[in-house]
Amino acid sequence: MDHNMQFAPWAAPFFYPAPYKSAMGGRGSGKSHTIARIALLRMMLAFSDPNRIGTNLPYYPALPVKILSGRQFNASLEDSVKAVMRDLIYEFRLMDQFFIGQLQIVHKPTESQCLFHGIDRNISSIRSKEGYHIWWFEEAQFLTQEQMNVVLPTIRTYMVCPITKRRYPPELWCVWNPIDRNGWTWQRFVEYPMAKDVHAHVNYYDNPWLPENLLELADYDKINHPSMYDHVWLGKPNDGDASEQILPYPMVKACVDAWNKRPSEDRLSAYNARTDMGVDVAVGGADKCAAVLRTGPVVRDIKLWNGSLDTDLTARTAVKFMEEQCEMNRVQPWTIYYDASTPMDSAFFNASSPVPFNAINFGSSPGGKDVIWESDVTNDAYFARRNIQMATAVRQRAHRTMKFANGDKGIDPMDCLFINPKIEGLDRTISLLSQPMRFQANTGKWDIDKRGGLKSAKSPDEFDALCLAFADDSDYGLESERTF
Repeated sequence: MDHNMQFAPWAAPFFYPAPYKSAMGGRGSGKSHTIARIALLRMMLAFSDPNRIGTNLPYYPALPVKILSGRQFNASLEDSVKAVMRDLIYEFRLMDQFFIGQLQIVHKPTESQCLFHGIDRNISSIRSKEGYHIWWFEEAQFLTQEQMNVVLPTIRTYMVCPITKRRYPPELWCVWNPIDRNGWTWQRFVEYPMAKDVHAHVNYYDNPWLPENLLELADYDKINHPSMYDHVWLGKPNDGDASEQILPYPMVKACVDAWNKRPSEDRLSAYNARTDMGVDVAVGGADKCAAVLRTGPVVRDIKLWNGSLDTDLTARTAVKFMEEQCEMNRVQPWTIYYDASTPMDSAFFNASSPVPFNAINFGSSPGGKDVIWESDVTNDAYFARRNIQMATAVRQRAHRTMKFANGDKGIDPMDCLFINPKIEGLDRTISLLSQPMRFQANTGKWDIDKRGGLKSAKSPDEFDALCLAFADDSDYGLESERTF
């Protein structure tokens, strides 16, 4: 490699043109240093040899490169990527080639430049930063949807190869350590990636030059602080306070992992277990229609499709999904529950629904208002509205599943929740199911924040559909007899 710079194998795809590049992971992975080295090579036009054209070697036009290095909190440039680039310039004895200014670094022979810009105080100022070919964000885990609504339309300056006339799109680089599953970077690169993304999840064991002291610290945390180790060293998202999340990630994952311990089909039949479907209806925009079909404690499948103003089409799609699942699993459907915010009765009637269909108003009073939920407290006194009641009923099932999976013989699996691991897009579904949080309102009743405290988070369509599928549970207290 040029100038004797060495790279770990994971970095190879980052040398090639791609509109979106993401490097995420834990501490000690060398992400920032690696991307900084690539930035320096781009400024030096290290990939611009015309002999590379038509080969498998990375090639970019031999034109000056403009890089904007943005950072959410840029109070001290000495703590930013500027310091990393400066140190690399000195390490590889390139001082005579670069000018290091207060807010920028310039490669004198090519006139390529890297500008350092903080975005925490005035994101609107980014609109004036046109003409940049690379937008490079360190600590990208702090980027918000609102900020990216400003940034993304500004990334539009192409490079045109003077030899081949090929257009090279501008590039967005994100280097980040995950915080949680609701942030913009996690949603964009993990939950909803695009086909042309270059994305790498790298950790300390992917760094061939990891200092010995960091390896010792990682090994220590692995033994003594496993939760912190997963987050800090393995780059896993912090799944938050289980007391606040309605369905914490480990709890949902346990429901998937326990799939092979689910009740047999014979037992489900013996219990006359309900086969209900919950349908969260979307009429357009970013939200999806979602349907969850369950038999007793068993979530057989989840279906997502684009929302439509044609409610008859939505109903036909949902009914077809239910009929196919019931035929495949040889069970009889019971009831369809759907979100009452979109009138669907006539649509389900027109779709020749084989079962009754009930509209559930998420914002209404709790079901079974006077039924005791627990400790002599009624549903109406415990819950602010129907949606948190339904969500809590699902949480109770998931909590029992964790205990059952850990060998608690006092737990009846019919009271649990088992999620099919073959559901399409399962990882994204698990993340969305763990997004909503609960809180106690001023009245002392439990309420729900389905977006997990982030206004920019996507609506958890699968969560709503799951709660609707188990709507029958929510009318009953924890100790009441009920239909499974």
